Amino acid sequence: MTGSYPKGTGGRNSPDLKTLRLRWERGEIQEDVLLGAYQQATRQAIREQEEAGTDIVTDGLIRWEDPLALIAARLEGMELGKLQSFLGSPFFYRQPVVVGRIRRERPLVLQEFVFAMGAATRELKQVIPGPVTMAYLSEDRHYGNLERMVYDLSEALSSEILALEAAGAAQIQVDEPVLGFEPGLTELVRESLKVLQGESSVRMALHTYFGDIFPALTQVASMPVDAVGLDMTQTGTRAEILKAIEMMDWDKDLALGCVNGCSTELEDPDTLKALWDRAQKAVGENEIYVGPQCGMGTLTRAQAWKKLNHLSTAVLDWRGF
Repeated sequence: MTGSYPKGTGGRNSPDLKTLRLRWERGEIQEDVLLGAYQQATRQAIREQEEAGTDIVTDGLIRWEDPLALIAARLEGMELGKLQSFLGSPFFYRQPVVVGRIRRERPLVLQEFVFAMGAATRELKQVIPGPVTMAYLSEDRHYGNLERMVYDLSEALSSEILALEAAGAAQIQVDEPVLGFEPGLTELVRESLKVLQGESSVRMALHTYFGDIFPALTQVASMPVDAVGLDMTQTGTRAEILKAIEMMDWDKDLALGCVNGCSTELEDPDTLKALWDRAQKAVGENEIYVGPQCGMGTLTRAQAWKKLNHLSTAVLDWRGF
């Protein structure tokens, strides 16, 4: 699993989180009622991922309204601004506005992670936004310098990673989709990842999605991480990405985003297996992981479960089970 899972929209055992949040904002319900609904939806998201056959799950990012807003709202020095298109996609995010020095003065996702740890029976990973993507998509009213903003964001998120590791986290996924749009930012991402890792020994995976990662692929392949996740749903660039990897001395695990998390269409199993065969040969003794190229929050729960289960069935067949 790469990131978000659909939220409940009402019905049996499915809280309508959007309506409940609006009622909480109007003061019609207490915060503990909203928190209980979030926790119920989180348990549900984890259970459905596991029932679909997913080996590594997330908490579904149930409390996240978009890839940046939750973290931005909990960091000192950041506020939430207007809705903007997310990297030119049809999806929108509340643009973070930087009004002061960025600092972590309280937990960012630690409490949600600890709750999810109690609900998961399989390996749980935590997703965080990449500092470079977050800085790039923010409105800067304080720094006037992208590098300084990225450094402070990296320091803040590094502190959170240490807290997550102490709570039992073994794997962190860092999302840097900006690499598919601004290949000139690769070295800034590299330096940011070094700060993020810091004194932590947690396993780090760098994920990209959307855009065209091919111009930055050589630099991405050498990033100081344990695994790299690539968007392989774009048939126009899939072949050249695979060919480039085959020509490299690939030295880390590879996560193949081969399921379109934004589409209800089921991927062809034979096409997937051919991709996996070729990728496994290209990475040698390193592991390959398969899943959606991005979160599945835009689908319904039934659609997301069907796609994950379809993927799991194809993987079992590929492995010969």
